[in-house]
Amino acid sequence: MSAPDPRETRIFGEPTAGIRPEADDQAEPEVGRLLVRRAIDVPPETIRPIFGGRLLLGKLTAIAGDGGIGKSYLTTAIAANVSRGWPLPGDAEPFGPADVALASFEDGAGDTIRPRLDLLGADLERVHLIEGVAAEGAHGPFTADSVAALGAYLAEHPEVRLLVIDPVSAWVGAVDEHRNNEVRGALEGLRVLADRHDLAVMLVMHLTKASAGKALHRLSGSGAYGQLVRSALLAAIDPDDDAKAAVAHIKHNLTGRQPTLGYQVDAGGFFWLGERDDLDGEQLAGHDTDGERSGRDEAESFLVDMLADGPMPAKEVRRLAEEAGVAERTLMRAKKRLGVQSTKAGLAGAWSWSLPEGCSKDAKDAKGRAWQPSASFEAPGSLRDDDDGDSVVI
Repeated sequence: MSAPDPRETRIFGEPTAGIRPEADDQAEPEVGRLLVRRAIDVPPETIRPIFGGRLLLGKLTAIAGDGGIGKSYLTTAIAANVSRGWPLPGDAEPFGPADVALASFEDGAGDTIRPRLDLLGADLERVHLIEGVAAEGAHGPFTADSVAALGAYLAEHPEVRLLVIDPVSAWVGAVDEHRNNEVRGALEGLRVLADRHDLAVMLVMHLTKASAGKALHRLSGSGAYGQLVRSALLAAIDPDDDAKAAVAHIKHNLTGRQPTLGYQVDAGGFFWLGERDDLDGEQLAGHDTDGERSGRDEAESFLVDMLADGPMPAKEVRRLAEEAGVAERTLMRAKKRLGVQSTKAGLAGAWSWSLPEGCSKDAKDAKGRAWQPSASFEAPGSLRDDDDGDSVVI
C-alpha cells in the first residue's frame, strides 16, 4: 500500500500534519460583536397612554380611514387639545400643555390647517408645521430620509410631545410600501426617536379598497405598518347614522381596547359625540353585513319581548332563543347591546336576566346606539355643550 500524499487534506478529522488547509489562505470575514443586556439590567417602564389609551407616549400609532372621513380634522382636534392641556376624550387628567409637530402633505397651511386650529382653540405658538428640510443651502422635502434632521429638532425642542405625519405614505417617499423590509427600515428611525424623546407619533393612513379578513389588515401598504405600530385606530362612517363618523381601537398591544369614539364634521366645525361599547372596528370596516345586522336586531327584539314582563332564568331564555333560531353568539351580542342585566339568586342560585330600567319595545331601536359622553367631556376648557346639547370642541 502506498503512503498517503502529504499534500492532501483529510475530509474528516484534522488536516495532515504540516499541511495548511486551503481556507486559511483567505482572510476570514470580520464578525460583529453581539450586543446583549441581562433582563435584570433593564429598568421597567410604565406605559404612558393618552387619548384614553388610544395614543401612547414613546410609541407609533396608526389612524386609518377612507378619504373624506375627517381624519385630518380629527388629528388636528387632538393636537389642539394637547397644545392647550385640555383632557382628550377618555382621559381623566389633561396631558400637557405640550408642543405638537405637524407634517401635512395634503392640506394647505394657510387655507386649511390654520383656520381649523383657530376654530379648535389651539395654542398656535405650540403648533409646529413641518414644511421641509434645509441642507447645504437647498430646501428638500421632509421624508423618511430626514430622520436625523428630525432628531436634531426634537433635541432642541423637548417640549414637542406629539408628532402627526399626514399621510405616512407621502413621508416614506421612494420606499415601496408593499415590501415589509423597506417599510420596517423607513419606520425604524422614527420608532427610535419616539422612544428616545417620549414622543407620541400618529401616522395617518388610507384603507385598502378590498375587504380584508380583519379590520387591521385593511391598512394600506405593507403589513409591516400594522405590525410595527403599538396602537391602531380605524375611522369610518357610523353604520347607524351616515351623518356621523366614529373611530375604533383596532390594535391595542399595550392597553385594553378602548370604546369606539364618535365625532362629526360639518359646516359648524368638529364635534366629539361620545363613546359606544357596542360598535367595534370590524363593524366599521364593513364586516357587519346586512344579514348580521338583521340577525342582531331580531335578537334584540326577542330579548325585549321575553323580558318585558320581568326577569327570566337565563337558561330558559337561551333555550327559547335556540328554538327561535337565534344563534348564541348573536344573542349575547344583543344582550350586551341592550344592557341586559344578569343577577344570581344567592351563591347556589340560578342566573336570571332582566331589562335595564327604561328599556322597552318602543325604546329598543335607540338603546345601545346612543353616544354616551364620558366624564372627560365635561372637563373645564376641553369641551362645551352647544345650543342643541351636542358636545363640541372649543
